[in-house]
Formats: sequence, C-alpha cells, structure tokens
Amino acid sequence: MSHEITKDDGLVLTGKPAWHGLGVVVQDAPSPQEALQIAGLDWSIEQADILCRRKQIAVGEDGQIAETLIEQPITEKVANVRADTGLVLGVVGDAFSVIQNRDLIPVIKEAAENEGVTIESAGSLRGGREVWFLAHLSTFMIGERDKSHMYAMFLNGHDGSRSLTVFPTGVRVVCNNTKSVSLRQADNAGLSVNLRHTRNLHDRIPAIQASLRGAASMAKREQEKAEKMAAARLSDAEVNSLFVRIYERLYGAFPRTREEAPAKWTRGHMKMESWLQTMHRECRTLNTEPSAWLVANAVTGWIEHGRTGRKGVDRTHTQLLGQAATAKEQVFQTALASLQPA
Repeated sequence: MSHEITKDDGLVLTGKPAWHGLGVVVQDAPSPQEALQIAGLDWSIEQADILCRRKQIAVGEDGQIAETLIEQPITEKVANVRADTGLVLGVVGDAFSVIQNRDLIPVIKEAAENEGVTIESAGSLRGGREVWFLAHLSTFMIGERDKSHMYAMFLNGHDGSRSLTVFPTGVRVVCNNTKSVSLRQADNAGLSVNLRHTRNLHDRIPAIQASLRGAASMAKREQEKAEKMAAARLSDAEVNSLFVRIYERLYGAFPRTREEAPAKWTRGHMKMESWLQTMHRECRTLNTEPSAWLVANAVTGWIEHGRTGRKGVDRTHTQLLGQAATAKEQVFQTALASLQPA
C-alpha cells in the first residue's frame, strides 16, 4: 500500500486522523516519550551475525551423489533485527551504529531547544524499517483565521538505506506519501541534516538546531508571500483568469470552446464554478473583496474537502496525501506568480 504501514507498524496522530483510518488519534499532543509508547515504537534493534549456507554436490568414485552442507560466516556485515517481531530489517556494515527509537527522545528535545516540545505524529513504515517523529515547532497566522504550522521531522532508517535525517517542514506527515513530499521540499531548500549512524548524535546537535532555526525564517517567508497575495485585490476578470491559470497548472490546457473537447470543457467549468462559489462565500464571511489569497484558498479547500474520487466517494482525506500536498503547493505558486509584472 502507498502509505506502507503494515500490521507490525504503529502510528499516533494528534487531533486529526489519517485518511486510511490507521493509528491512534489523540486530542492532546503527546510528549516525545508518550508518543513512543502510544505509537508502539518502544522496541529495539539487535544486530546478528550472518551465516551463508549452501549445498555442495559431488559425484563419488562409486557414482553416488554426495551432498554436503557448507556454512560460511559473512564478515564485515551484520543483520539489523527488530527484537520484538524477529523481522530482519536490513543488512548493514559492521560499523553501523544503531540509533534506537528511544535514543531519539532526548535528541528531539535538545534539537528543538524545548523540553516541553510536543509530537504531531509518530510512527513506523515497512515493518519498522523507517521510523519518524514529527515535532511541532510553531504556529503563525495569516489574517485572523488562517493558521499554518511548522514542524521538525526526525526520520531514522533501520534498514541501512537512510541515515538519521532531520528537517523543518510545513507538511503534516502521516504516511509514506506525505513523508516523501516533506523530505523533497526540505532537500530543495537545503534544510536537511543527515547524521550517519557511525557518528555520535550529540556532536551534530548544533547543526540540527541551526536547521530548525531556519524553519522560523521559512515560516516568515511563507507568511510574507501569503500576506502579499491577500493584499492583491482582483477584479472579476482577474479572478476568472487566475482560476483558468490554476486549472491549467493542475490539469493541462483548458479547451478554448465546448466543441473542442465537450467533456473536459464541462468538467473544467464545473470545477471553476465550485471554486468561484467558495471564494465568494469566503468574501462574504470576511467582508472583503476577492484577492489572490482567497482564490488560492478556494482551490486548496476544494482539494481538501470538495474533491470526489472514484464512484463519487468524497475524499476529505486528500489533504494528507502527497499528491494533494503537491497540488496545493502548485496552486499557491501559480497565484503568487500571477502577481509578477508581465
């Protein structure tokens, strides 16, 4: 499954569930230690020697076939084994130093420079091969109603494919898709810190703290962009033009006439009519004029709550998927670009 949460994985979420219905939802954000317990992450990794077994078949002088079992130790490699399930999570070099899940608790507190830091989500993927803790860093407002959050993601690999990776993100991570989106965004912004399993964690705490302080700057930049869009008042013609530009960013060229592509023309107009109604409703609620910010929010609100999936099933969960998170990012990019001089 795309979320890659198996029967041996655990998950805890604060306030809002994941669309796939898995995990434990709690109303009060837990501490890192509480999240470790609730998400079922309080297990350990053991390292085991690897033995190669093979059969050697030979034909004796009497013509009889003789079969011999040969056992050969594999040097310079060990297996990382999940102690509670016995699952082999990966084969690593013998210099690989295990970072146990519980080892991350003091790291999270020290890196966030907040002893009372809380966890938005935590869990494991693929049977425990990857483990994450999403710590809440800050909240900022756009106007009086729009609330955004910044988090710190702690992502650790037990299968040898990933070092401990720490980065700030605005994405609420609940599954593999959203994990991938948030990691890609952090990499693009140069805010990821990777800690090899052969090093002492605490030697890299200052680098992690510097990265997380960068989250404050990131949040401030996002707030400035949002305020710029909110201040950009639009005429009816400009609103319609921006909706078309957003539609084409998400779905490709919009038909010039109904005759060119009747079905696509009709679906496109239905989408944009829904967006327009949502924007006008928000304008009435806020007693304000249309703006690039309200246009963008009308579309992202539809992505989160109004879009229907196959057989008309309402997919209010789509804000949690990587695909939807990417679409929302594209919407805001298009709205912001519309404010640049032609």
